[in-house]
Amino acid sequence: MPTPSLPLLHQLLHHLGIPVLPPSLSSTSPSLLLVILEALFDTKLPLPPSTRLCSTQDDEVSVVKCILGVLADDILAMDLTLVDPVRVVQGSELEIAVLVMALAVLAMRQGIELSLPAPNPQLERSYWLSDTEDDDHTLADLPPPISPDCSMSSRNPNFGARNDVFGGLPDLLHTQNRHEAAQQTTLDGHATIKTHVDVPVGFMPGMDTASAALNFREHSKPTMHSSSYRSTTSSDHRRTVLQDMLEELGLGLGEA
Repeated sequence: MPTPSLPLLHQLLHHLGIPVLPPSLSSTSPSLLLVILEALFDTKLPLPPSTRLCSTQDDEVSVVKCILGVLADDILAMDLTLVDPVRVVQGSELEIAVLVMALAVLAMRQGIELSLPAPNPQLERSYWLSDTEDDDHTLADLPPPISPDCSMSSRNPNFGARNDVFGGLPDLLHTQNRHEAAQQTTLDGHATIKTHVDVPVGFMPGMDTASAALNFREHSKPTMHSSSYRSTTSSDHRRTVLQDMLEELGLGLGEA
């Protein structure tokens, strides 16, 4: 789905009085991100003049690392480990969008009013349609499915022997009569295990004894009812850019 980070970047540049409007996120340079951060701080970061000029790719990577360090550790306490400085320098819109959102959160905490643009239904519709068309084209290129080989008989004349791993029909009937209506409940404080056979296993003419045995075993499988649960909350208390962005813009997800 199209990201709203570019309109946020344009709003941020307008409020800061920076007369630059990048046509895309990929065209946003590390030096421009540095100017935005220093404008929000109203101070300059202690960078060497040669690095600040971003004359080489290594200088640009150093600038991005400095921005990430200041935002993640010194100001916002955000988890920005997913941002790769090299990919930011290469113009990755995903990485730059995360940085723009972090700068937007910092700006809003300093009283600058920013808002997400209204969604464009036609744009989203064309986006999903293009994905669907691509999927259909991909499926059309796939070879037809392979038909199953039914040349071999499904019955084995040796089925039914008493030493068979599934057991013959007499053994199966004996096992069914011995376990029918049996119920065992074990409670250990954490889980309850119930094993019961309350539905008779029917046999149809021509049915393999192996298939019947498998059917019987499916009906008599134990079921687990756990009374405990695992917490899905991470032990790391550092908030992500998305969490802070949703909170700042009043888009927090309601808890069930």
